[in-house]
Amino acid sequence: MEFQAVPVDRAVEIMRRWTFHRWPMTVDEAVGVYTGLGFAPLPDDRTFFTSDMSPQEADSFLLVDDDRVGEVSLRLSNGVPKEGWARSLPESRAAFAEYVRAYTEVLGEPISEEHTSELQSQPTISYA
Repeated sequence: MEFQAVPVDRAVEIMRRWTFHRWPMTVDEAVGVYTGLGFAPLPDDRTFFTSDMSPQEADSFLLVDDDRVGEVSLRLSNGVPKEGWARSLPESRAAFAEYVRAYTEVLGEPISEEHTSELQSQPTISYA
């Protein structure tokens, strides 16, 4: 399986919807955000939902406490089997760098940008 990532313009659209929504938000509001982006909930648990990377199976989720969403975890790339990690690393790092560049244009400098040399680590970008 080859590395695939959401195009930068789509990633920015997704980021804008979540970032510029009023926080904190309720689960109902979060469901409105992700369904507005074309994603669907898991039938028996609305805190899990589909993504562009997995339109048929929920692979993204909300972290919720008392009906308040504290965090959204949404896949922007596919999972590559272990034997393909080394081959996909340059592409995944390039995609991450493009996301950081595009997000920085919208939000300013990130407060943290995490990615390690561990092939299985998931990069994250944090903004205030």
